[in-house]
Amino acid sequence: ALLLGLIINQLHPKGISFKILFHPLLPLKQNLADEFYVISADSALILLDQSMVEFLDIRTLDDYQLDHISGAQHLSFNQLLSGFIPEFSIAPEGKVIIYDQEGEMEQLNLAAISLQQAGYRNIYLLFGGYLNWLQKGYSIERGAELHD
Repeated sequence: ALLLGLIINQLHPKGISFKILFHPLLPLKQNLADEFYVISADSALILLDQSMVEFLDIRTLDDYQLDHISGAQHLSFNQLLSGFIPEFSIAPEGKVIIYDQEGEMEQLNLAAISLQQAGYRNIYLLFGGYLNWLQKGYSIERGAELHD
């Protein structure tokens, strides 16, 4: 049954890729917190201008450069999976709000695990992702200033 489920998962248009299903970070999650916070766009907006809060956009670089939540930093999902975690402008005890395009919880959880392994503990997943933020009409920035 497990093998059949894996095969059907790979054939399904919205199936989870093997890369994500069997990612090396997943077994380590047992040693870390079992869950992350899910935050609504309304609650995230309240935190937008607070110090010790960082928004992290894990969409593609092209999407980020087109527009993103005001003040968000970019780090692609693939960079997170490879273990590349840049130094943020906040300490690991600060809040990190991660978002993708549509609020895909599997992807956001994997990104959160990577951040958690880098020492971040207050990790929030933006419910509904960037599309929900846009639907609410909250502030965005167009274009990007990328810092190397």
